[in-house]
Amino acid sequence: MARDMKKADALKFVKQAEEFLAAAMESFESGRYNAATFNAIQSMLNANDAATIYHLGQRASSDHREALTLHANVAKIVKDISQKSRLSQAFDLRSDAGYGGDVMIDSDAEKAIKNASRFLDWVKEKIK
Repeated sequence: MARDMKKADALKFVKQAEEFLAAAMESFESGRYNAATFNAIQSMLNANDAATIYHLGQRASSDHREALTLHANVAKIVKDISQKSRLSQAFDLRSDAGYGGDVMIDSDAEKAIKNASRFLDWVKEKIK
């Protein structure tokens, strides 16, 4: 069940998203591709929380389907559905990178970092 949050809390989640993205880049540079991928995706989750808090006053629980539903509601408000598939793919990859035992390679991590960076930029634009 979604948790109610104050709009002012959105900026805290942006800061967390930025921190996880920086950690993803550092992990990538160190050749730790699973950590880079996982941190990039965590950045996206925090950025998504920032957007849903800002526009809806809510953030998702640990249920990824709920996060996608809240994201879809934000997308309707801002009239921009361009990030829905990016977020959905990130949830799928998160399981592989963090829990599934798959070994991420540099191209996986690089793509995750690019997607996270683009998603975070999108969120920042939508919560101005």
